[in-house]
Amino acid sequence: PGRANDLHQEIRLTGWTDDQLNRLAKSIEELDKLANKIRAMLPSPGSSKKGFPVAGLFVDDDAVLARVCISDVVFVNQLREMVFAMNKSCSRGTNDSSGELDQVEIKADTTHFAEMYEEAMVLLEELTPHQREKMDAYRAVGGNLHVRAPAGAGKSFLGLQLMLEEVLAHGSGAMVLFAASNEAMAMFVARWMCKRLQKSSEGSRQALER
Repeated sequence: PGRANDLHQEIRLTGWTDDQLNRLAKSIEELDKLANKIRAMLPSPGSSKKGFPVAGLFVDDDAVLARVCISDVVFVNQLREMVFAMNKSCSRGTNDSSGELDQVEIKADTTHFAEMYEEAMVLLEELTPHQREKMDAYRAVGGNLHVRAPAGAGKSFLGLQLMLEEVLAHGSGAMVLFAASNEAMAMFVARWMCKRLQKSSEGSRQALER
């Protein structure tokens, strides 16, 4: 548990009528069409990743829950950008029993996604190949490196890994300064570090208590 490729992100899709939800619940074919539509909207999981990114669809009382496989931290951040943009919302045509075309505007519940996104990010532990390359470069130059990358590329995640290494190496004597741009980021960092340190040695727990 905790490896990025073992994780899933849940997207709650709204905008359905009761009849549409009933048809989806009864028809595997309709669910398969919807899964393919969602798959076409998703960011690419990367050329090295194989498999279908939609792990499952679940019909609820007023929504459809799409469970999406997370390949790495880059993918989950691309997924976040896709959901919050939502000018890319899915329009899907279905035929009812009378043969009339039924247009469905699918929108994501962004509040639900934000909560699930934070939980997924807290669990991520595995560096991407690009992040491992930057980590090696950091060590090669003696611990001083300026990383430039677009928003959501995983710069903060790299910093978290370095912070964790420092705390684990020096235990209760570790001193780490992390400058967060806002309170939400600071709280996320605290949660991420707590989860890692709670799984480690007694010395690291002492550092956590400090």
